[in-house]
Amino acid sequence: MTLPSAFLDELRTRTPMPSLIGRYVQLTRNGRQWKGCCPFHNEKTPSFYVYDDHYHCFGCGAHGDAIGFVMQREKLDFTPAVVKLAREAGMTLPGASDAAPPTGASPSPAIENRSEFSAPQVDALLATAARLLIRDAKISAVSVLANTSGRLTLEHHDNWDGGQDTWLLTLFVPADVYLEMPQREAIEKDIGHALSTAVASLSDSDFFIAKIVTALEEDSEWRAKVMHHLSGAGITNQGRVRSDNIAARQFEGLLFRSAPEIEFYRALKRAGVPFAPLSVVLKGGVQYRRVEPDFILFKDGQIMIVEIDGDLYHNEKPAAAHTRLKFLLDEGAKLERITADECDTPEKAREAVERVLHTIEKHRRAR
Repeated sequence: MTLPSAFLDELRTRTPMPSLIGRYVQLTRNGRQWKGCCPFHNEKTPSFYVYDDHYHCFGCGAHGDAIGFVMQREKLDFTPAVVKLAREAGMTLPGASDAAPPTGASPSPAIENRSEFSAPQVDALLATAARLLIRDAKISAVSVLANTSGRLTLEHHDNWDGGQDTWLLTLFVPADVYLEMPQREAIEKDIGHALSTAVASLSDSDFFIAKIVTALEEDSEWRAKVMHHLSGAGITNQGRVRSDNIAARQFEGLLFRSAPEIEFYRALKRAGVPFAPLSVVLKGGVQYRRVEPDFILFKDGQIMIVEIDGDLYHNEKPAAAHTRLKFLLDEGAKLERITADECDTPEKAREAVERVLHTIEKHRRAR
């Protein structure tokens, strides 16, 4: 596709280099130009300079204008880069509306009458793009592609050089997931690049841009849920540390990892001993530590840590648990280990608590 040089010159004029590159690089004024660390290679001392009409890195040799920067930084071909910058500059590509097609060429059909990709073609494009993303180890991008609903629409069409289309794939994700995606722009670029590569077997004049947006989700009870959240209900500092062993069970407003833990909790309550279930324990300073013992008991001046072992949710090796809790043991806390099958019924849990309390009494007498 050929675009008039006058159009491209105007686009470059309307795209200030410091503003464009400043989105990606922290720039500081250096005389009449700007400088920063190069976005195209790792460096600690800035060697990347931005001028009014171009950029240049004295470290890796990267060089170009606004269009070249978008192509290199966002991995776009020439035309999609121009389309992106033109949209941001409020410019319409020649041929998009009022420009006539070249002499002798048949006018392209209007956008609304243009044939779109068929459903099987769209599915094949997505599947091929997913394989490309997996090959390039773009796991976040392929996960978004596979786990979201999407809509494919024609974003732009021009008549130059036989016609060229830019398609927009809009991916809808839940709001809470959207807010946990700090690399959204990078994911969008990866998906767009993969789709543009995948479509080459169908057309050499189609390009793709991906956009991740929040999905609108109806919820007739949203006001009640907001008030519930604002009141502080349901907020806890339990079960948030070891993400590989999430505390998914709830009982009496507290979190637990297994049914035996809940039985042990109930037995401790009946025994009337002060204790903390699945609490977060921190140690600040240079050797920062943060752990979640299953239970911490306080009795007669003694501190006893109780760890429940032996089922699907408690498969940590004793040596690993001892290492994890060593900073508490060094402060005088004692450690008692109980297997899950020793407290998986109310009667067993009561007997386990009695044994633990007896052990605490032995430690008290030995002081």
